[in-house]
Amino acid sequence: MGTKRIYFQGLNEVRAIAALFVVIHHLELYKKSSQLPSLFDYPMFRHFIENLGKNGVYIFFILSGFLITYLLLAEKEKKQKIDLPKFYVRRILRIWPLYYLTIFTSFALIPLLTVLFPAMQAESFAYSRTAHLMSDPYTALILFLIFLPNIALYLSKTSIGAAQAWSVGVEEQFYLIWPQFVQRFSKLFLAIVFLGVAFIYPYAHRIAVYISIDLATFLRDLSIILPINFMAIGGLGAFVWYYYRDKANLILKSPISPYLFIINTILFIFLLFVHISTVLLVLVVMVELIFIIQEHYWFNLRNKYLDWIGKVSYGLYMYHPTVMYIMYSIVHGFLDLDSLSPIYIPLVYLLVISFSLLISHLSYKYIESWFIRLKNKKYTVIKSGLDSNSVDS
Repeated sequence: MGTKRIYFQGLNEVRAIAALFVVIHHLELYKKSSQLPSLFDYPMFRHFIENLGKNGVYIFFILSGFLITYLLLAEKEKKQKIDLPKFYVRRILRIWPLYYLTIFTSFALIPLLTVLFPAMQAESFAYSRTAHLMSDPYTALILFLIFLPNIALYLSKTSIGAAQAWSVGVEEQFYLIWPQFVQRFSKLFLAIVFLGVAFIYPYAHRIAVYISIDLATFLRDLSIILPINFMAIGGLGAFVWYYYRDKANLILKSPISPYLFIINTILFIFLLFVHISTVLLVLVVMVELIFIIQEHYWFNLRNKYLDWIGKVSYGLYMYHPTVMYIMYSIVHGFLDLDSLSPIYIPLVYLLVISFSLLISHLSYKYIESWFIRLKNKKYTVIKSGLDSNSVDS
């Protein structure tokens, strides 16, 4: 009799929402950077749109930290150890193919297209960044090849089509050490580590300033380059859900649960528009996830269209900047459409999102799925997702 798969409903839908957050942010940021009318021009939307991309990435981090930590805890309990080589191979098979394809696109394909199509050269913002990087691509290329894109971005050594990969680098760097912690530490010490990384690490520079300015500067820069506290909060949520689910269910199945969910949802939306605390925002997101994954909860985020977008969300996240550059070039260069035209914004959104989804679908079907099947067939220890094509782990 086979082992029951670990599956959390609603996670694909959350992935979809996070990916769309990032796409919308980049669409508006492109317009702002190109000095075109955008949502940045409206005070009531400025904070929302400025932080929408980061908030989408934070949601990805929380999701990843939650799910992979939960699977690691389950593997440790079932097998009495974590098969580290298989863990790292699973990460390689799921992440590396699309990551390196993105690097090729950014460093080779986009420069080639800009040479072939003058309309892309006319996109001053995107073209200037590409041209600047191509004048000296070696530092950035090396950093990307060795999975340090976050450092490349911090040094402003990145290009159109690859900047979004910084978060992928952060996740891979985080998972070099995270399974080691889960493997080696006791339950109590794990809780201390999770709490420390989640809530002390991002503020350590404020304490270090009393010891050394240089140390404080280093820790501040480190927390910017490597914001692993968001994944740690996801990991903390997994820890609580894995070990204390029965106690959590006393609240989740109580009569006040629907009201708590509504309050938490309203708070989440409010925090998207008003900055109070990033830590508070991600904690609210983690609580929202706990509500959403309930199997018999009165509300669940189940939608076949969002579920599909969630399945291809890695591709959507990685491909959309390249698609965006090309589509803006088409709209401005070939269609010669004025940004004040009533069809301008709907057309841009339609072209970028639809073509990004199309390419992501083809990528998932003909590239990623092959590696996912290999990962699940030979290197999976704890089965997750609905089927063998699961993207969960």
